[in-house]
Amino acid sequence: MKYFKPFEFVSRQVYSQYGTKSMRFIDKRIPEIMDFLRDEFEKDIIINDWHWKGNFQQRGLRDKTAKEYKPYSCHSFGRAVDFDVDKTNSLDVQKKILNEYADDLITMGVTGVEDSTSGWTHITVSDVSAWGFKKVNGIFIIPR
Repeated sequence: MKYFKPFEFVSRQVYSQYGTKSMRFIDKRIPEIMDFLRDEFEKDIIINDWHWKGNFQQRGLRDKTAKEYKPYSCHSFGRAVDFDVDKTNSLDVQKKILNEYADDLITMGVTGVEDSTSGWTHITVSDVSAWGFKKVNGIFIIPR
């Protein structure tokens, strides 16, 4: 990982228990994708910020103790991530992902983007092809 640390992808509880080995719960494509987006936007990207006394700790892996946990969520398998790009509207981030970076992101494994989330962007590398979602430039749009 070029820009991110393992604790940015997991909760305080998971990191306390597994430390850097907690990355075994994150799909290996996710950090690569996040590094790519950091390079493209040329701005800081915030996933989980609990390590710096922030409020986010369930935006990568969600374990069973999290109130946001859903057994079949892509987050529960380490195949989804929510994030913010510093000083950039999330709808603008989503447009760039779908219109400018889609080809590269598909090659890296991105399959879906949550539709029109305000305040964050959600991407997944899970196979969502059977879910019946529409596509934009090859990436499935996941309804909120």
